[in-house]
Amino acid sequence: MIGVFRAFASSCVVVVCCTTVAAGQQAADVRPFLAALSATSVQRTTAWYRDHFGFRILSLDTLSRPGLSAALLERDGFYLEVVAVAGSRFRPDALPNSASNASLQGLYKLGFWVPDADSSARALQRAGVSLYRPLAADSSLAGGVRYFLVKDPDSTVVQVFGPLRRRSE
Repeated sequence: MIGVFRAFASSCVVVVCCTTVAAGQQAADVRPFLAALSATSVQRTTAWYRDHFGFRILSLDTLSRPGLSAALLERDGFYLEVVAVAGSRFRPDALPNSASNASLQGLYKLGFWVPDADSSARALQRAGVSLYRPLAADSSLAGGVRYFLVKDPDSTVVQVFGPLRRRSE
């Protein structure tokens, strides 16, 4: 599975960047750097991002505070922090009447760019990952994209984008 995603080593884009820019400044030097996820199990969530998206585990620690563990992962200069706090609740259990992650404030989803969304969807399915939303096309984004959605072990939505293949290709 990692081989599919290693093929786009310099193409990984995570769509979770926010910045504060002083009045009159340009944001040209801003790029995504880090996102943090709350997890029920640091080990399980870390393994999922390593196995399915090629993240490298930099650290896996139990922190000085009892009941707190964390991991730091990296992929192409983007860092993903995974934190678990004892007693935290799984998102669907905490808000059973919530229709989707969009009804929750905070991180809604992560997005990754791949060279071919169709082959990436097939590879994830072969690895046992269910598609949360099937392959679709959107011609209004980035000159046209194919995309699909999956959920990580803690129900964070992960959207995978690739270029829209024209019929002549």
